Amino acid sequence: MFKSKTREIIIPQSEHAHLAGIVALLWGNDAFDRPEFDFHSFVAGVAFHDFGHGNFDTNEIGAMDDDRANNVDAALVNCKLPNPIADAVAHFHILRLLKNGSNSELIKKCEERILHDLKSSGIAQEKLIWADKITAFCDYLSFDFCFDKPATRICEVSPKRGNENTVSVHINYDGDETITLDPWPLNVNNYKGYILGYASYSYPNILQPVVKKYILQPE
Repeated sequence: MFKSKTREIIIPQSEHAHLAGIVALLWGNDAFDRPEFDFHSFVAGVAFHDFGHGNFDTNEIGAMDDDRANNVDAALVNCKLPNPIADAVAHFHILRLLKNGSNSELIKKCEERILHDLKSSGIAQEKLIWADKITAFCDYLSFDFCFDKPATRICEVSPKRGNENTVSVHINYDGDETITLDPWPLNVNNYKGYILGYASYSYPNILQPVVKKYILQPE
């Protein structure tokens, strides 16, 4: 879960993943290719990349002790999506995060899971590695938005399939509703939507929803 840095609200991982999935669904235009495999499966993988947390988690980002963090990581690795392509997309993301730590057992298990998904789906690993840059972009954008404070970030994305060359996409969040992107990688001129947060003083026992609106637009 994400605790707002400016208000008394909490955004669960499920809502964070929902926004990441929306950005994935909007991905692609003349300058930025979509992944070279089933697009709906890719979007599902991004949208459910944190499915192991459940719907109303209490795993506070940045405030878990080592034991709890390891348990959360294990739950993410062990969570299986029925679509092998979506499962591979989600686990590529999880593996990228695990490699920032030192749990070699979980890393090995995650790698084995991905290899099984690749065999089941028939998708080349290089195509999923290429697409993982888009997954990371979607995750980072939603990550900053869910903390509810101004943030600027640069993400490296490969715009063309089969080419590892990257471009720097600037993400700027004003701390309120507006998220600007430069260059623009989406297939709409702009997009408005919302995710749900909940009053922190009663979460998760009593869910009092708070609408958190956003607008995605070019810089």
